[in-house]
Amino acid sequence: SPVMLVAAPALPSATVVERGSPLLSAGQSPQGVAVASARVGPAAATHVRLHQRRAAPAMLAGLVCFAAGNRRRQRARRVGAAVLPDGTNEEEEDLAKPLDFTIADIKEVRLYQQELSPPCVKIRTMLNFYGVQFKTIAGKHPTSDYKKIPVLEFKLKNGQKRQINDSHIIIKNLVPLLTGEQLTPEQYQWERKVTYEFQPAFEVELVGNERDVAKIWARATDFVGGWQRVLISLLTPLLSALIGYAFKSRYPSMELPSSKFGSSFRAALNGKPFFHGDEPGPVDLSLYGTYCAFTDCITIGNFLNASGLEEWNERMVDRVGGNWTPPKYRMG
Repeated sequence: SPVMLVAAPALPSATVVERGSPLLSAGQSPQGVAVASARVGPAAATHVRLHQRRAAPAMLAGLVCFAAGNRRRQRARRVGAAVLPDGTNEEEEDLAKPLDFTIADIKEVRLYQQELSPPCVKIRTMLNFYGVQFKTIAGKHPTSDYKKIPVLEFKLKNGQKRQINDSHIIIKNLVPLLTGEQLTPEQYQWERKVTYEFQPAFEVELVGNERDVAKIWARATDFVGGWQRVLISLLTPLLSALIGYAFKSRYPSMELPSSKFGSSFRAALNGKPFFHGDEPGPVDLSLYGTYCAFTDCITIGNFLNASGLEEWNERMVDRVGGNWTPPKYRMG
């Protein structure tokens, strides 16, 4: 998946946050919106505060490292195996063994993630919408050979575990589990477009907007002072150029501005309230979940306005929830 806030190896953490509503019982149809809740003890809250303080500097450093190392990873993927030593899938590679269980077989769902990562927000949006209870763990999976995020892990009632890596592969395999139906070829292609066309374009635009980067920094650390603003103003053009170059090399179908994708998505709605008809479905949730953590940013306002998707966005807010913001913790 495109990796703004994601590409560099995630910061390890033991923080666990429970979200969502109870798992669907056997035979129950998934519907409605589950409101996320977080229950964090004092020790965990302290760890979250420290993690938040490191988030923005780590984000910027990770972006630079990703851009510099992108070509090396591309060559490695050409000759690497699709299955990692622990038996889980490599990035952009499908599962070697399809999921062979149902919602009723699941005991626990864990998402290894970061709060401000667009792919992670997308997966949380999907799980919440279909009423699945899950726990979030800040950082990479501690024992997996997959060193990035997101990672979705299922603990089954029979004691077995299944792990899915990479947001696009997670969504592809999660949708049949949640809806009972495979993505159609058209839906699958739109999910790919969201992941490999819209998301990288949106991320290039986001890191290229100085005010948006300052807002993300403030959200992550609760403060932006003089030296942070100077650093942001110096790094923003460099980051935008580096990430734009790296993403264009890695995602040749990416086009700027991101509103080119948005206009094609609006045309695909063909007058319907949502891509899937009268109610939102996986493709709607995938697009909305990718950007909904940043709807207070200039970049998203420009995208929605230029794409003509303001009314669709308002309908998504009504069905799925309003502007998402990460949990707030008082700084002691």
